[in-house]
Amino acid sequence: MTDLVMPRLGETVTEGVIVKWLKKEGDFVNNEEPVVEISTDKIETDIPSPAEGTLQNIEAQEGAKVTVGQVIAQISDFAKATPDKGEAKETVVKAVAKVIPQKKPEVKGVISPLVRKLAKEKGINLAEVKGSGAGGRITKDDLLKREKGVGAGFIPARKALSISRQQEMQNLLKSQKSSAHVTAINEADFTSIDKLRSQYKEIFKQKEGFSLTFLPFFAKSVIQVLQKIPVFNAELADSELIFKPHVNLGIAVALPDGLIVPVIKQAETLSLVGLARAINDVAARARSSKLKPDEVHEGTFSITNNGSFGSLIQTPIIVPGQLAILSLEAINKRVVVIDDAIAIRKMAYLPLTYDHRIIDGSVASTFLVELKKGIETADFSAELR
Repeated sequence: MTDLVMPRLGETVTEGVIVKWLKKEGDFVNNEEPVVEISTDKIETDIPSPAEGTLQNIEAQEGAKVTVGQVIAQISDFAKATPDKGEAKETVVKAVAKVIPQKKPEVKGVISPLVRKLAKEKGINLAEVKGSGAGGRITKDDLLKREKGVGAGFIPARKALSISRQQEMQNLLKSQKSSAHVTAINEADFTSIDKLRSQYKEIFKQKEGFSLTFLPFFAKSVIQVLQKIPVFNAELADSELIFKPHVNLGIAVALPDGLIVPVIKQAETLSLVGLARAINDVAARARSSKLKPDEVHEGTFSITNNGSFGSLIQTPIIVPGQLAILSLEAINKRVVVIDDAIAIRKMAYLPLTYDHRIIDGSVASTFLVELKKGIETADFSAELR
C-alpha cells in the first residue's frame, strides 16, 4: 500500500478541505493521475496519485477538513491483478436502462427544433426553463436568459456555496475582526496615462498579444510609493512590525464564484511591460484554475480593479496578514478645476483601506498624495518604446 496524504500546497498552508473525490474506492489510477480535489483558504487544486494501483481506504470524505501530512486514502499495488468490477456494473446498469423506460420531466408547450438544438448545445434542461411565449412556449430568448440566470427564462433555485466561497467568507470576516479598517479616498488624473496608452496600445497588442490596460500603470505607481513608505508593505506579527524586503503584489481577480488574489512576487523588479505581462498571466490562469498554490500566498500589499466593472467608489477589505489594500475605481471624464480654469479630465477615485492600529490617517493621506503625484506626473513613455 502507498499512502495518499494531504500535501503541503504552500509554505503557509497547513490544512485543506476535500472538495470532491475524482475516483472512487476500487478504481484503478495511474501514477500522477488526479485523484481528489482539495481546497485551501486560497485555491482549489487536484492532488495526483503517488503510485499506480487501486484506490483503497478513503478516510476523508467530501467536505472533511484535513491537515498537511494526514493520510486521506491508500493506493494498492495489486490493482492490475483484479478485474474492473466497476466496468461490469456499468454494463449491467446500461442493459437495465434499455429495458426500463426513463421518466422524463414534463416540458410544457410546443418546442421548436431551433430551441431544442440550442438547448442541447448549451446543456440546458428544458424542464427547468419557464417559457414566456404563447401558452408557456419556450423561446430562444428564454434560453439565452436562462444561460445568464436572469429574466423570465430562469426558474430560481437554491445554490449551495462552493468550498472556496465559504473559505473566502471566513477570510473576510477574519480580516474585519482582526484589523481596524479605515478607508481614505483621494482622486487622480489619468489623462496623461490615457493619452500614452492610446498612443501605444495597438503596437503593444501586436507585440504582446494582449491589450494594454490602465492597471500596469497603476501598479507601477503603487510599487514606487510602497518603496517610499514601506510601512504599507509590512506585516504585523504579534507586537512586532516586520518590514518586507520585496513588494509581493496581490492582484484581485473576480471569478464566477468568488474572488482570488494571485501574487506577483518581487514586483518591484519588473518594468511596466513586465508588470503588464505578469498581471495578464496570473489573471488568465486564475480564471482557468491553473494557478499554482504558492502563487496565492505571501502577498505583502494588494490592489483591486473595481473600476473595470464600473464602480465609482468601493471600500475594499484588507487581505488577512496584510496592512492595506488599494482600489482603482472607474476612470471617467469629469469636469475639474485646474489653475482656476474648468477642464474635462480622465479622473478616478482611489480608496485606500488600511489597518489603523499601525497606520495613522496622516500616513495614509501622504500615501495617496504621493500616488496621485506619481500617476499624474510620471513619464512612462520610455518603457513603452
